[in-house]
Amino acid sequence: APQAPKGASEPTGGVGGGGVGFGGGGGVAASAGQAVRVVRPGQSPRAKSGSRPAPQLVLAPQSATDLVDLLLSDSMATATQAALELDKLVHGGGRSSVLSVPHGVTRTYALLSRKDAKTTSAALRLLSSLSSEPNGRSVISSTMAEVDPELSLLGEVLAPGAGDSETVQYAALLLANAVLDQEGLHRVLRAQGIMDGLVGLLWSEDTPTLRYAAGALRNISAEIDIRNLLSQNPDARDRLSALCKSSDNATSRYAATIMRSLQSSSRTPRRQR
Repeated sequence: APQAPKGASEPTGGVGGGGVGFGGGGGVAASAGQAVRVVRPGQSPRAKSGSRPAPQLVLAPQSATDLVDLLLSDSMATATQAALELDKLVHGGGRSSVLSVPHGVTRTYALLSRKDAKTTSAALRLLSSLSSEPNGRSVISSTMAEVDPELSLLGEVLAPGAGDSETVQYAALLLANAVLDQEGLHRVLRAQGIMDGLVGLLWSEDTPTLRYAAGALRNISAEIDIRNLLSQNPDARDRLSALCKSSDNATSRYAATIMRSLQSSSRTPRRQR
C-alpha cells in the first residue's frame, strides 16, 4: 500500500502547499522458486507456448530513456514492468532523470487507455510518485490537458467498483497532489466525474483511499465550486462531520478543514448585484 515517505508532507492545500508522496520499491520481485525471464535493452519479449506457467518478467537494469521506450511495448507485461521500474528509479533518487525523458509522462498517462488493470495500477503508481513535487505536478497537469482534458480516464478508475483498492489509492493520491498545480486544479474542477468520484470515496472503508480523497477535497475546499458542491450534498456534509472524529489523524484533520471552509462559506454574505 502506498505510504508517505519519511520526510514527505501530507496534502496541505492552499498556495505553496506540499503534496503527498508515497514510499516503497518499484519492480515486482520474483517469489521463491518462480522462474524469471529477463528482458534486456533492445530485446523484445516473446511469449512461450505450452501449458507451463509463464515465467515472471523482470527487466534488466536499464536507463530511464530505455524504460520510457518500453512503455510503448505491445506487451502489457513489459509496459507494466517498465512503469514499475521507473517508479523504483524515482524512489532511488532518479526523479529528475525520469522527468527529463521526452514524452515520459505522456506515455505513462497514455497507459491508462489500455484498460488493463495491472498496467493502469503501475501507471498511476508512477504518476502519483512523480506528483509529490512541484515539477512533477506541473508536467503531469500539462499532460492531462493534452491527453485527457476531461479526465475521463481517471474518472473511470474512481467509478464505484472499477478498480482494486491499491489502484484507487494511487488515483486519489495523484489527484490530491495534482490540484496543488493551477492547471491541475483547473482540470479537476471542470471534471464532474472526478468531483463526484472523490466525494464518493469519502465512504471508502480503505483507510489510505479515504485519507487521500479527503486530502484532495481539502486541497480544493477553498474553491467556491467545491464549497457549492458539498453544501448541496447533505449526505457528504454529514459524512465529513463524522470523519472529523476518524481514528486516522490525517483524515480527521482534512475533514475538519473542509467543514470549517463550508461553515465560513455559509456565513459569508452574498454580494448585491
